[in-house]
Amino acid sequence: MALKPHSVMQVVGIAVFLFCLVWNASAQCSKDTDCKGNRICVQGKCVNAPAAVHHCGKDAECSGDSICKNGQCAPPDAAAPAPVQAQATQVSQPASEKREAPKGLMSRGTDIGITSAVWLPGTVNYDKISDQYDPQKVAGFLLRVFIDGYVAEKFAVGAYVAFSPMSWDGYSSGSTMFEVGFSLKPRFSIGNGAAAIKPGFSIGYRSMSSDRSRADGVKGMAADMSCELQFDTHNIFVPYIEIGFLAQPTGGNDYDDINYPPIFYIGGGIAF
Repeated sequence: MALKPHSVMQVVGIAVFLFCLVWNASAQCSKDTDCKGNRICVQGKCVNAPAAVHHCGKDAECSGDSICKNGQCAPPDAAAPAPVQAQATQVSQPASEKREAPKGLMSRGTDIGITSAVWLPGTVNYDKISDQYDPQKVAGFLLRVFIDGYVAEKFAVGAYVAFSPMSWDGYSSGSTMFEVGFSLKPRFSIGNGAAAIKPGFSIGYRSMSSDRSRADGVKGMAADMSCELQFDTHNIFVPYIEIGFLAQPTGGNDYDDINYPPIFYIGGGIAF
C-alpha cells in the first residue's frame, strides 16, 4: 500500500526526533560551557583545549581546575607530563689528556751536570818498557762536566769533558789529564719517577801533559763507562751519585805506546 506524502513526512519527522534523542543521550556536551575547566566540547565530548604549555610552580598559577604537575599546568585526571631534562653534553677529553703524562725525572728533556769525584789508584802500562817501570797512578781529583739531550724518554745522547791532575807513586812530578767526547745514556725510572738510573758509555779523545818527557804529550782513545743514580727534588736541581771508570785501550807518545785498563772513580754532583 503506497504512503501518502503527508504520511512520509510524518515518518521522517519521527526518525529525526528519535535520532536526536539518541544523540543527546550519548553526548557529554553540546557546548563548551557544559565541560569543566579549560576543556571544550568537540563532537559531543569534552576534550582538553589545545592550549600552549603553561609552566608553573604551584596549583594557584594554573587556570580553572588544572593543577601543577612537574612544572606544567595539567587537568587533575591527566597523566603527569614528563619533566623537561637538559641533554647532558659530554665532552670527550683530548687523547693527549687521557694518556698519563711522564712523571718526575722521566719528564726531563735535558740534563746539564757537574760531577766531582775521586779517581782511584791504577796502573798505566808502558808497552816498550819493562813492567817494573809501569807507573802507579795514585788516587786524585776528577772533574766531569756533561750535557745530555733526550731524543726519547728513555734515551739520551750527550757530550762531556773531563779533567784530572794526576800524581804518580814514587815520582815528585805530576801530570794533567784532559778528555773530551760523546756519550750514550739510557734512563730507567725508579719509584714512578722519584729516582732514575742512567748507565752510560762514552768514547772520546784523551791527552796527558807532564814535566817528565816520558809522560808528556800522551794522546789516546778514551773508553769510559758511568752510572748515575738521580734523585727527584721537585725542582730544577737534581742531585746524583755517580760511579764509573776511565780506560785507554790505545795511545802513546814519541817514547812509547801507553794504555791503561779501567781505573774506577766514585763521586756525585748536581744536574739542572
